[in-house]
Amino acid sequence: MSIKISVDLNQYESITRAIEQWIKILKSDYYLNNPKNIIIEDITQGILKPDVLKRSYLYNKSAETIPSLGSDLVFILKIIEIEMEEEASDIAFAMSTFLKQVDYNLLNTQDGYILGLDIIYAVSTAYPYWSYCLGRAINPNWPKESQELIIPILKQYIITEKWTDDTLGVFIYCDQEEIRKALSQLDLKFFLNLPKKLKLFKNLIVKKHKKDLSSNQIESYFENAQKDYSVEDIQDVLKQLSVKKINQVQAQSKAYVLEKSSSRELIHLKYMLVLPQETEVTIKIEHPINEMGEEMTKHKVTCIDGQINNIRLCPHCPGNYTITILIKGKPLIKERFLIEDRALTKIKDVKIGNYYAYDFVPFENMDKPFGIEFTIESGKVNGLIYHPRFIKELFNDVVETDVEQCTYVNPGTYHMTINPRDFINYEKGFFEFLLWNEKETELLYRTVFFENKNPVPLNSKEEELEFIETLALETFYKEDPKRFNQNVLRGTIGEFEALFHKNYFKFCTKEEIIQYLVTLADGCFNSLNGYLPNHVDLIWQNEIKSKEEPSKTEVLNYGVYEKADNFIEGINTSLKPQKKYLKIKLGSYFGISYNLNPFWFKEDITISCNVSLVKDGRKIIDETWNDISFHNKKNQFIYRVETKEELHGGWWQFNLYYQNECILNQYIKVEN
Repeated sequence: MSIKISVDLNQYESITRAIEQWIKILKSDYYLNNPKNIIIEDITQGILKPDVLKRSYLYNKSAETIPSLGSDLVFILKIIEIEMEEEASDIAFAMSTFLKQVDYNLLNTQDGYILGLDIIYAVSTAYPYWSYCLGRAINPNWPKESQELIIPILKQYIITEKWTDDTLGVFIYCDQEEIRKALSQLDLKFFLNLPKKLKLFKNLIVKKHKKDLSSNQIESYFENAQKDYSVEDIQDVLKQLSVKKINQVQAQSKAYVLEKSSSRELIHLKYMLVLPQETEVTIKIEHPINEMGEEMTKHKVTCIDGQINNIRLCPHCPGNYTITILIKGKPLIKERFLIEDRALTKIKDVKIGNYYAYDFVPFENMDKPFGIEFTIESGKVNGLIYHPRFIKELFNDVVETDVEQCTYVNPGTYHMTINPRDFINYEKGFFEFLLWNEKETELLYRTVFFENKNPVPLNSKEEELEFIETLALETFYKEDPKRFNQNVLRGTIGEFEALFHKNYFKFCTKEEIIQYLVTLADGCFNSLNGYLPNHVDLIWQNEIKSKEEPSKTEVLNYGVYEKADNFIEGINTSLKPQKKYLKIKLGSYFGISYNLNPFWFKEDITISCNVSLVKDGRKIIDETWNDISFHNKKNQFIYRVETKEELHGGWWQFNLYYQNECILNQYIKVEN
């Protein structure tokens, strides 16, 4: 297997583009986990051969050392030939970074050489300043057998080029002790005892360690060395530096798991590292045996302090998967995932209509989201909607499209719909809905002709208020917000200002509607603070400001919760949010995660928790209990469904009271 890059050697722009593509491949996570030969081919002459070179001395010098020469080496020599030093050095540096990180077991060494080392060798021969990349490429954790392939190449380079101010970097940047020892036997002691060379040596160490070490700190490591600074002394200094750096990094390194999830299709781990400096970490993945007979894979990545990192893994089969993140052999994170086998895909209850305000109703018109509703009992379902060619609005762009694609992986009821707000133009026509399972077996095919029907007029103030409430709730919860935010406000104002402009309402005034909307939002969200843009209508501003007051709690998320691995009944902090469209069953936990405002609460408080559900004007659920709310960590306000009588859909209300004052009010829509 190989990766091909095409180039036109007669076009400078084409050469530059091929170089950029090559470097991009070397830097990719895909290539780090799947290293392959890079094949360079000319668009007219095919795979590059040495006869494209006008000067062959560099090729001949490489051929004396490298046993297998490919088209990628020919290409780098061509780049050197046309004096593109900066581009050639960029490739050498990227190649050295790749080799430093890659798992040696993934490299194909059957031809007697290490992938990419010939590229760095050629660049180092042409431009000795960049020869430090030869040493930088050596991974000290590679097995001993790798030394048999590396040492002859590096020794040949030093024998040919001699020790110079530039080639000394090969020794300094090499972190493999046995290889350094082999290089030191090539009269390195004599070179270092020449005038000013030891100072050069120290400066190169400072350059390698960048901000980690100063010249004075380096000098202190040489205090106990003998006057002639033997190679043994130098080795001892490098060892001390290495151990000090490892200990410093390990002592100051911390890790935090921010998010984890798993399914048959994807394992996802989001984490953050607290590091004293840019640090190389090892990602070890233990998994069921794969086609290559492997039960573990490893690779290295470079992380910086505070950077959020993601690991995404596609499970090749069901079983146990463990992801471990290590620094210098010390594990910082270890997370286990159990991937279960796929279930047989089943769907039922297919309907056609409009979807808005969390309800799916018989089709009325194309001004509201329209399409199909279906329920997945088990398995994964893929879906496509084919429709007339519409112009779709994207971020800073528009595209013409005639298809929408979606994937559903969990059991539940779903809506595969077209939302007219997503399009600049949309019109009547035939719409095709296609569902299929993982084996690409068709589950559903429906063709529907949609067109706008005459809208039903609103004939009273009561009908208008009912319509306003339905549209408002749809707008409030369109993006499933955790709290009142800019998107909720922008969407609500946009929806109703468009209707005001059309004089849609005949019975309610604009002032009455805005007052009703803000009151409705105040009841649905815990707080309306801090989201009021200055450019909105004064009526909106005054109404929202009238509801603004300091919030004593902050809602972090809400929904149906599932048990974490360390779950203990009665201690809800080990529950975690599950999904957006909420359906409850016996044993379900659902509710809110929240924080107390530290400006109001300096210590833990005793609270009263109330959960209620109103249907047809009466409370069919109304339960209250006391609990403790923590001032310095996340709290959870959770209700457990224990009887069939509690399996009700609708708007559940969660209230927290402290000293008879309501400090949190949140509605949760359940779709049972």
